[in-house]
Amino acid sequence: LSGARVAARRSTDTVAPGDPLVARAAELLRARPGAKVAEIARICGVARSGLQRRFLAALGHGLAEERRRVRLARAEALL
Repeated sequence: LSGARVAARRSTDTVAPGDPLVARAAELLRARPGAKVAEIARICGVARSGLQRRFLAALGHGLAEERRRVRLARAEALL
């Protein structure tokens, strides 16, 4: 995972991490912006701490930060 790359695409406000589990969790965050981090981890079938570690490795920030980013992007789109 040390060589993982992320491609940010402004056109869709998505990230394309190299880790499929992180990609799934990020998609769930976009689909369910009010979901709690623990709920996303449960849906993905992993422990919250394990998902957190994978987010940090793939994106350089944690799941809660990604959740904040998604919510801010939605708020900006509404302005």
